Amino acid sequence: LKLQFLYLIVSLPRPTTASPHTPMGCTGSAPEAAKAKGLTPKDDRFWDDLALKVPCGTDAASKAKRDRLFADIDVDGNGELTLQEVTKGIKNQLRCDALYNCKPAINRAYNYAKATDKRNGARDSRVDRSEFRILLVKLNVLFRLHTLFSEADRNADRHLSRLEIELFFAKINKWGAGIADFDKAFRQIDADAGGDVTFREVADWAMMKDFPALGLGDHNALE
Repeated sequence: LKLQFLYLIVSLPRPTTASPHTPMGCTGSAPEAAKAKGLTPKDDRFWDDLALKVPCGTDAASKAKRDRLFADIDVDGNGELTLQEVTKGIKNQLRCDALYNCKPAINRAYNYAKATDKRNGARDSRVDRSEFRILLVKLNVLFRLHTLFSEADRNADRHLSRLEIELFFAKINKWGAGIADFDKAFRQIDADAGGDVTFREVADWAMMKDFPALGLGDHNALE
C-alpha cells in the first residue's frame, strides 16, 4: 500500500510555472502569471513591456518591427486594416489582455488614425500602412489616458466630475501636458456643458495636445 501511495504522489501532474522568457505585463495566455508578479498598468515595467510590443519609434529598427506587425495583422493581405483585424491583432500578436479589453481606446485610436491620410478621400474607412504608426502612437496614448481616466473615476460611472478630473489633470501634467488652468481645461473638454466629461470627450481633447515626456513623437506623421 505504501508503494502504491508513493506512486500516486509522484504521478500527479506538477503545478505549471511561467516561463522565464514569458513577456511580463501583457501575457495574453497567462494573466494569472502577470497578476502573481504584481504587474498591472500602474507598474512602469508593464509599460516598458508594452513599448517593446508596440513599436512607435521613427528609427529603422522600429519601422522594421511595424512592417512585420502590420503584415501579421493584415490577414487578408490587402494592405489595409479593419477595426476587427486590429482588435484581433492586439489579442493574437501583441498578446496584451489589458489593452485588448480597453475597447474605448482601441476604437478611438482606430477612428483617429484612419482619417489621417487624406489622399484616399473622405470614403477612407480603414487604416493603411502609412497610417499604422499613427494608430500605434494614438493607441499607446489613449490606453494610458483611459487607465488614468478609470483611476480618477472614483464612483465608476464612466464620467469625470469637476473634482475627479483634477486628479486626471495632475497625472497627465507629468507627461508634459502643461495644463495650468484646470477650470479652463475642464470647460474645453466638457463640450456639451453637462458638468462632467466622458472618455470620448477627454480623448478628443487630448488628441490635440502633445505629451513630450512619453517620447512617442508626432501623433500625425504619415509613414
